[in-house]
Amino acid sequence: MRVFLCCGWLLALGVGAAEVTDDFSAGMAQWEPLLANHWQVRPEEGNPRLVLVKPGAQRPPLRRPTQFALLKGEPWWNVTMDASIRTLRPDSVTGRDVCMIFGYRDDTHFYYAHVCSDSNGQTHNVIVKVAGNQRKAIQREKRPAPRLTSAWQHMRVTHTTDGEIKVFLDDLETPLMTAHDEDYPVGRVGLGAFDDPAMFDDVRITGQRLDDAATTVELVEPLPGAKLADSTPRFAWRGTDSATVEVSATPDFANPQAVAATGHLLSWPTPLAPGTWYWRVGTAGEPRSFTQTAPLDLDRQDPQLVVADATQPAQSFLSVVPAPGETVAGMHVEATVNALDATVATTDTGWTILPPKGWSPGQNHIIVRAVDPAGNAAEYRAVVTRE
Repeated sequence: MRVFLCCGWLLALGVGAAEVTDDFSAGMAQWEPLLANHWQVRPEEGNPRLVLVKPGAQRPPLRRPTQFALLKGEPWWNVTMDASIRTLRPDSVTGRDVCMIFGYRDDTHFYYAHVCSDSNGQTHNVIVKVAGNQRKAIQREKRPAPRLTSAWQHMRVTHTTDGEIKVFLDDLETPLMTAHDEDYPVGRVGLGAFDDPAMFDDVRITGQRLDDAATTVELVEPLPGAKLADSTPRFAWRGTDSATVEVSATPDFANPQAVAATGHLLSWPTPLAPGTWYWRVGTAGEPRSFTQTAPLDLDRQDPQLVVADATQPAQSFLSVVPAPGETVAGMHVEATVNALDATVATTDTGWTILPPKGWSPGQNHIIVRAVDPAGNAAEYRAVVTRE
């Protein structure tokens, strides 16, 4: 078992369980925002608070929360998120909101819980599934009670691997909203808003993480017997950082397909035909089965870009190009440099990236996010060193 004691932020509760708490006394060290200059940690009423100062802009290919900060580290499952929240919009603004993000895979595949000062059952006061170039309200309640006020409130989201989702606001006994969806059982978590400024404090996240200590290999995703509308499914496991994932059309693995992986996650690189499949990590444990229901030609391939570390003069730009087989047309690309919004210009052959104030001396950390016309998203990281 590993034990972390880091300024009160992070501790392991035992094998298979973890907890993160944050009162923001150490700033945003545990969080990764979409755009750093939209967020602050500042004293409010004598305590440091995480403040979403201004919302962001909508990004193709669909509407979703414009700003959020994701917790750093491995994805979670069987997770409970608690936080004190407060909207910074006045009572006169109809539809002001605060969001929690969970089951996050990438910029176009995740869930969010949207608590709001009004309720319409479709976009306000809802649980939403973002799936490529589509989104859908999935809560059971037709029109949940609009409980968001202008005061500090306690928000809780629980998300279990069997697909059950519950959202609480102040009343922690009776959920405000519930839903059931099994598509994203494992993912990162975060805080944000759809299009409003907000404050957060006293965050507590408990559950299981893929890098929790484990003595044996445990298969996490897909769930046993899952039905996946995805021809390139994602696999997740714990207990080893280096593995070979095997997939077979028969339970005896007579003719398996195998891919070597580092870490705890793997998106299958080539489309699988519809039907029943079996998977395992190496030869450890009993194989699990799942059913792939999507057409073989369904585009679920992540966009592929060539993003590499580089050494740049102070005023030059970084070139990013599509990988062989990809095209520039229809691809949306955005980037941050040292967590600040960078200028991205499209050319005939790719994209150029320039920091808002030129390259800083030493190392500059680049994050490039791409979304293709089918709504598939990918994120790439690089380091640019100024000469």
